[in-house]
Amino acid sequence: MSDHVGKPTKLSYLLVPSMSNNIASLVFGKRLKYDDSERQNLDRLLKEAGTLAGSLTWLAFFPWIKKIVDYFNNGLFE
Repeated sequence: MSDHVGKPTKLSYLLVPSMSNNIASLVFGKRLKYDDSERQNLDRLLKEAGTLAGSLTWLAFFPWIKKIVDYFNNGLFE
């Protein structure tokens, strides 16, 4: 955090590792080191889930966009 003082920063880079460590602590009963491959995989999955959830939010507020997205993605949301 001290590297980002006064500068805009993407919070997901700071929050995702913290969330994955909390999840690992609850699920596995232990905290994982930052360079642990299991934890890095969990970080990647959390980022991917956040991206997917964000894209689905648009469809919740603008359902008519689904037809346009389906047209370009060959029925991805069917």
